[in-house]
Amino acid sequence: MTQKEIDIFFALAIEIHINDWFGKREKPKDREIAMEWVTKQLAKNLEVYTIPVGSSWGVIVDKETYDNYWKDNSKVNFN
Repeated sequence: MTQKEIDIFFALAIEIHINDWFGKREKPKDREIAMEWVTKQLAKNLEVYTIPVGSSWGVIVDKETYDNYWKDNSKVNFN
């Protein structure tokens, strides 16, 4: 998977999050939690590891960097 494809995943997730494409949510998740969910899904289902860097929500990194980042920065436990 390329960085450009990852950027597309996150762009789609952001658009879905900020718009009500799937109806109103009773408790809309905060944007960082939604982006963390995308990151965890990429890692779990595709073994593509990303972390937010600068203005990018998901820069591809190795598994060790991913594990170290999310160990200290996770807002929610998705396991």
